Amino acid sequence: MTYRVAMDIGGTFTVVVAYDETRGTFEAARTPTTPGVLAEGVFSSLGRAVDDPADISFFVHGTTQGLNALLERKGARVLLLASAGLRDVYQIARGNRDRMFDLHYRKPVPLVDRYATAEAGGRFDSHGTELAPLDEAAVRAAARRARDEGFGAVAVALLFSYVNPAHELRAGEILAEELGDDVMIVLSHQVAREWREYERTSSAVLEAYTGPGRAGRTGRAAPYRARRRHAVRGPGLHPDRAARRSRRARRRRLPRIGRRALRPAP
Repeated sequence: MTYRVAMDIGGTFTVVVAYDETRGTFEAARTPTTPGVLAEGVFSSLGRAVDDPADISFFVHGTTQGLNALLERKGARVLLLASAGLRDVYQIARGNRDRMFDLHYRKPVPLVDRYATAEAGGRFDSHGTELAPLDEAAVRAAARRARDEGFGAVAVALLFSYVNPAHELRAGEILAEELGDDVMIVLSHQVAREWREYERTSSAVLEAYTGPGRAGRTGRAAPYRARRRHAVRGPGLHPDRAARRSRRARRRRLPRIGRRALRPAP
């Protein structure tokens, strides 16, 4: 007997639907979501829908955890590392306004305050030629600040990294050396390799803001998986309905948020 299982981790309930490939029948179960350790709710639902998790031949899941963190403003504290002289790119955003004559219009509050932005020297031109080397000391200082002030993630968005990501990659290496696995590190060119600085910076900040909570909670599934002999590594279902392998999904969380949340601020 083998099962094909689909699961959705919502803000209130975790729902599992299991298809018995031998008998051709369906079984559904729903249990409360356990925010602290999502795996508890997952295996609670699985236990009601499947006799033995070891019999699962295919497993796919989706979750709204990242979107919920964004909407409720309960994401991680993010330190933004920007090129020297460009710390306000994320705060300025775009100058276009859809409601030109609305006297009550207020710009959306950024996910990262201005004080939580650090700068590092180093510069490429628009063709990717290095004009000044990366200031590695400034990157290490940013890492110390992230550790000392308790930031949960660091978003790195350096000028023209979409053309030449060498400085961002080196900054990521330094941050990883200084911070280890305790702080999530996001490089803008890996999230949105596009030429507009605000859009790329905003995408990196969003991934850093929503990533640590979901990654940490789902990452705790290993003990539960081992305890129940559940060895299946299934894909995650993204808002574009594309299935992604779980390891890749943990590295790239941003697509899980949904395209509507990625619109730039007016």
